[in-house]
Amino acid sequence: LYQNSYTNSCNLPLIRHLISYSGYTEGWATYTEFYSYVISGLDEDFAEVLWQNQAYTLAMYACMDMGIHYDGWDRDDTAKYLASFGIYDSSIVDEVFETLVEEPANYLSYFIGYLEFANLREIAEEELGEDFEAKEFHRFLLETGPASFYVIEDHMQDWMETQKN
Repeated sequence: LYQNSYTNSCNLPLIRHLISYSGYTEGWATYTEFYSYVISGLDEDFAEVLWQNQAYTLAMYACMDMGIHYDGWDRDDTAKYLASFGIYDSSIVDEVFETLVEEPANYLSYFIGYLEFANLREIAEEELGEDFEAKEFHRFLLETGPASFYVIEDHMQDWMETQKN
């Protein structure tokens, strides 16, 4: 909600309101959720466990999503994949399989979008070094608004130049 409200206040061209970028929107939600663990005041190790557990779970769902919709997995293939992680309960297998079948690429939006934001941050931190400020990086992303990640990365090059000056 904050992301959408903030971006709407930036007076972007109206056409931008007609185009949906679920990887940006859901990836941002995941990125900020994971980042919130770090800044929440939780014990650092506990925050890391929360972050890694959620990332691992999303990665599993993303792999199953691709397995089902790209490789043609059926319920049995999904059950075998989940069994490799110690998940054998048939009701869980059924629920996961049906959820993924009903909403293709849904979990990919969250996971791949998150990975894209993490990659952008890594690029910015490496390029800017001590000049990197998370708040300014986040402001840049929100003011750029939803777009393809290659477009955001192109704009980020200009933004990083202004941060250096």
